[in-house]
Amino acid sequence: MTWVWKPLAYSGGHIHTEPDLVVWREIAAVGEDPLDGSTIRLQVRYGDKLGRYYIAGFALGDLGESNEVTGARLRDMPILSHLRDALDGYAEVMLSTGDSFDPLQVSAARSEIIDGGPSSREAMLATARVYRYAQILNLSPAFAVQTTLGLTAPTATLWIRRARSQGLLGTYGQTDG
Repeated sequence: MTWVWKPLAYSGGHIHTEPDLVVWREIAAVGEDPLDGSTIRLQVRYGDKLGRYYIAGFALGDLGESNEVTGARLRDMPILSHLRDALDGYAEVMLSTGDSFDPLQVSAARSEIIDGGPSSREAMLATARVYRYAQILNLSPAFAVQTTLGLTAPTATLWIRRARSQGLLGTYGQTDG
């Protein structure tokens, strides 16, 4: 099924997290399958200890008898995948300055960031922001750093370790990267 996601609804106030990102405490996501009219509702919360969004509630609804919600259908429902689809590119992640954060902006400036090398504060801050953005949205953080900055996997891992050692990533996901 291909879900079409409606605009997300935010509530619960803002949460400040490392390195300088701001996210909403709660998000409600509603998607619809245009082929059969199925709807999915996800209630998502930011977990302070987890350092990312988690699924707090899930509902599946259908139109008509031919699309009955059964146990088999629920077992086949890739809920985490739906969470990623609903949040990636749509969730509002901001910088503490109030500006919107988008990894595509980092990707556009990657040649300047990479030129500074792993010793530059700008490179480490960009690494930490991209990493935390992906981590918050339940995406692959190390892969996000690698692709956004155009690094090899070993180089991305090195940059992530340096950003973590500089205290830019907090204590979330110590086994990642």
